Amino acid sequence: MGAAYRNPLREGEALADIRRRAQAAGPEALDARECLALALRRATGVQAGPLAAALLQRFGSLPEALGAPPSRLAEVAPAPAALEIAVWRELFRKSHEAELRARPVLSSGAVLQDYVRAVLAAETRQQCRALFLDARNRLVRDERLTCGSVDHAPVYPREILRRALELDAAALILVQNRPAGQVEPTSEMVADTRSLVDAGAVLRIAVHDHLLVADGRVVSLRARGLL
Repeated sequence: MGAAYRNPLREGEALADIRRRAQAAGPEALDARECLALALRRATGVQAGPLAAALLQRFGSLPEALGAPPSRLAEVAPAPAALEIAVWRELFRKSHEAELRARPVLSSGAVLQDYVRAVLAAETRQQCRALFLDARNRLVRDERLTCGSVDHAPVYPREILRRALELDAAALILVQNRPAGQVEPTSEMVADTRSLVDAGAVLRIAVHDHLLVADGRVVSLRARGLL
């Protein structure tokens, strides 16, 4: 990476080429590194290309890079670039949250997955969150319920359902990240979720799914046939 930083003229030419291709064929013609480099150009100058590559290498993918907290971004990026990325993340999150509030979440699978990755993918401690939904399955509130260690965050069905009643929610989706990278749900996790489903049914609060965010992926317990 250091060698790339020592030739600003070549780096400037590379960014100019990326910009020409974006203008000619649209931004969709660019890969993740090129998009990130072009977007970072204003904050970093001609070193944007190597910085984009370094960010993707450190965090593994674009959602993880955009979702990284400022303290971790600062390990790779200068302060102006870290702030720029934090602003993009918030714009991205707000945009997807607005869509989930306007349309039924269950029919917005790709948006939902992008949203939970943006919120959780780069977190270093495991969280349990709930997306509380109204009777038309639109997002009412996204709340962090618990925050644990790198490999555990407790699930308390009684507290989750109490909060759902407070918000007058008709349904919910449970979401957890797995910072240690384990994609497969544990037997304890499945049992806790089934308990939540059963308790919710008594109160007429539907538990639509339990999503796991791990290693750049979003895994649905419902799709796995575990609920």
